[in-house]
Amino acid sequence: MLLVTYHRKTGDITLTSFLRDTYVKIPGYGRNRINVCYALGSQWKRSSLGGMEMLAKCIEQNFGVHVDHTIEVSFDTFISIIDALGGVEVELTEQEAEYLTKKVGYVGEMQAGRQVLAGNEALAYARIRKIDSDRQRAARQRGVITSVIAHCRSMGLLEIHDLAEKVLPMIVTDMTTDEITDYLWEFIPMVRDLKLESLTIPVDNEILPQSAWGKTIDLYGYPSSVLECNLKSNGEYLRNFLGIVPEAS
Repeated sequence: MLLVTYHRKTGDITLTSFLRDTYVKIPGYGRNRINVCYALGSQWKRSSLGGMEMLAKCIEQNFGVHVDHTIEVSFDTFISIIDALGGVEVELTEQEAEYLTKKVGYVGEMQAGRQVLAGNEALAYARIRKIDSDRQRAARQRGVITSVIAHCRSMGLLEIHDLAEKVLPMIVTDMTTDEITDYLWEFIPMVRDLKLESLTIPVDNEILPQSAWGKTIDLYGYPSSVLECNLKSNGEYLRNFLGIVPEAS
């Protein structure tokens, strides 16, 4: 789950990850993990777009950030996009390389260091969390996207346009064709000078004291671990980080 914020004045992008076990208020359902939103919304609207709509409502209700558009990428689409780019470059740690080699069945032997990963390898890398935590997994996911954008910096405008024509039919979005075209014409010329910032919600306690804490609750009749979150302080921190100015009352 990534909130991508495009800052029109500066031409920069902020990638905000929401940790899957964050305990939030789900519109119309009470409190649960944030990653339950997608399933509930899909059932509600009987389509994946309903899942994205519910997640957008959840982010706005809990953190005060309005989501203008949604984009959904399946695992298969993720692999296809990376392969269309000719792979993605990442820095593998010894622990990551060992995990991919020994624990993941669909990739071969991986080496530590700077590596170019094919689509299926990049997917396995972006999903690693058992060697550390979901916070580190979120950082890996942002790292993959950052590397994809860095790759696009070296491409010409026509190459980026051709890539977009190949990739866009594979994604699910609530944007119209005209809206996508307008964004591309605005965004593509800025790719070379684009700056990226990253954030994880809940914010780390070292940055924002008492931001979040682990908690065991009863969910569906079973004891389950959730990430309790100070919604007010995290929402304020997120809005300030994104430069969202409160509306005048």
